[in-house]
Amino acid sequence: ENTSEFMSSSLVRGVNISGVLSQDPDALWCSGEGVDKGISEAGCIHLPLCPEEWPYDKDQFLAFDFGICHTLSRFRSSYPTLSQAPTFYYKGVERRNIRDEYWQQGHFKDFEFQYSSEGLAGPWKTVLADAAEMQAEGWQEHSFEPATARYWRLLMKTNHGFGYTALQSLEFFGFESIW
Repeated sequence: ENTSEFMSSSLVRGVNISGVLSQDPDALWCSGEGVDKGISEAGCIHLPLCPEEWPYDKDQFLAFDFGICHTLSRFRSSYPTLSQAPTFYYKGVERRNIRDEYWQQGHFKDFEFQYSSEGLAGPWKTVLADAAEMQAEGWQEHSFEPATARYWRLLMKTNHGFGYTALQSLEFFGFESIW
């Protein structure tokens, strides 16, 4: 869902969040609005290299309610191409001067994959803390010891240097649990 329980922020202009789990080729989640309305509306003057206090390139998350408990042991992620990049703005003016090497830096780097047995508000337990490679195409797999829960979260602590964090698709591997 497009609420603060399920994501830290989302650049809603030109973003297809519902397709991220369905592997829609046009799917895209990109961090953006929601952390600070004033910052979101103004945009980053230094895009693609935003200042340290810029909130959309660190500590972003996507959370998932599977409805019932599932045991997971890995997930994989894919990153959108530059042609899928949303429109970024600075003080209302469209910014499309992003080069591919900058856009690829929006792939999450340091991350934690977490679960909660209580709900989307946590507390969260980490099953995997790792660093993802900067990825231009294809899938990147992340494996961990099996864990069972209804609520799961991908906490993207840092990216590879771009002012925003983005993701095209996520796929989870495991099975429905009997408890």
